[in-house]
Amino acid sequence: MSLILLLVAGGWAQDFGYVAIVQQAREALLAKDYKTAKTLLTAAEAAAPTSSSPLAEADLAKLHFFRGLVEWRSGDKDKAALDHWRRVLIISPQFEPDPALLPEVDAQDVMYALRGEVRNYDQFPTGLPEDSGDALIFIDGKRMAAEDMLIKGRHLVQIRCEGGEFAGSWYDYGAPPVDYLVLCSGGQLGGKPDPKAEKARIEAEKRKTLADAKVAEKAKADAEKKALADAKVAEKAKADAEKKALADQALAAKSTDKAAADKAAADKATADKAAADKAAADKATADKATADKALAAKSTDKAATDKAAADKATADKAAADKAAADKAAADKALAAKSTDKAAADKAAADKAAADKALAASTAKVTRPSGPDLPAIILMSAGGGLLLGGAAMNFTVVEPAYAAISEANASPGSMSRDSATAWEGRFDIGRYSTMAMVGGGVALLGAGVVLQVIDAPVMILPNGVVVSGRW
Repeated sequence: MSLILLLVAGGWAQDFGYVAIVQQAREALLAKDYKTAKTLLTAAEAAAPTSSSPLAEADLAKLHFFRGLVEWRSGDKDKAALDHWRRVLIISPQFEPDPALLPEVDAQDVMYALRGEVRNYDQFPTGLPEDSGDALIFIDGKRMAAEDMLIKGRHLVQIRCEGGEFAGSWYDYGAPPVDYLVLCSGGQLGGKPDPKAEKARIEAEKRKTLADAKVAEKAKADAEKKALADAKVAEKAKADAEKKALADQALAAKSTDKAAADKAAADKATADKAAADKAAADKATADKATADKALAAKSTDKAATDKAAADKATADKAAADKAAADKAAADKALAAKSTDKAAADKAAADKAAADKALAASTAKVTRPSGPDLPAIILMSAGGGLLLGGAAMNFTVVEPAYAAISEANASPGSMSRDSATAWEGRFDIGRYSTMAMVGGGVALLGAGVVLQVIDAPVMILPNGVVVSGRW
């Protein structure tokens, strides 16, 4: 039976590969078929080196975790199970147990304790070649460098050879293999180097040494050529510097002569300006003296003129006061006479008004036919206010509201003063619109009422009333 399962597992390894076999082993463990699981894990261990792609660290660690679980369930908890779980942590130090397969807390605690133990194991450098050509080397699914360290124990080495094919092998690290590339020629890690591979390596080293020598020789020649060119450049720079120094010296001498000429011209210009300034000051003083003399003469003439005007004003005021006194006396006499006549006229007017009111107390005023002019005026005024309110809304309120909304959406687009101005304009426009619309509605309604009402008007002694029906 075991042989059959082994053959079946080998078929799975060929058809599905290492990962599929390990997954089948997990399903067997869940079904508590430990014998089948053990057979499948043996097949997976054999299939791992033949994988056609790098196997992940976590998948490789599952192989030994499942093996330890089989031993734990079979009763060998003190030796075999612990050895397999140590191998798990050698490959993947941070491995976490599958709680579906190992729910017991005490078993999980055992793995955590082993993690601390394995952490203290000796470590060794991988010893990977610095130049592996086109070959890529993976250890436990990871690319590593020669100086990287590995925990002592069993690891999977896989190589993608220069032709693209994969080769692999389990290797117990205590010291690095002598030659990794031996796997590409069918050799084994830890054995003697493959003669063909060693010969190829020696030839490659020779070729590299020769190429390095040629590169060094070329670099030396380039350096000598560059040194010669630098010397020529330095010599030319020196000649240019000497020529420039002579030119600078001649320019400095010329500049000195020009500076002396410029100073003489500046001194002459200063003297000329001082003379011109003095002449201007003297002329200004003379002009001011002449102006002061003319002003004094003009002031004397003005004083005489002002005195004559004052005397005339005094005489005119005395004549006006006398005329006013005479007119006041005449007005007083006339007022006394008018008072008597006004009393008589008022009495006659009061009597006439009383007679007229009594006669018209029953008079009926009928509404004239045709359009009612007051109603038309009221309705026209109301319509005008409504149109004004609409215009105020569209020309003031709406633009102000749009500006305020834009400022709220983009606070940095408008200053505080502008925002305050827009808010004031919005409030004034809104209240003005409401007032105009309200007034327009009221006037329009009053005009409609006057146009519709058809009632007689009665005039009574104490007022005017409207009677009849609406």
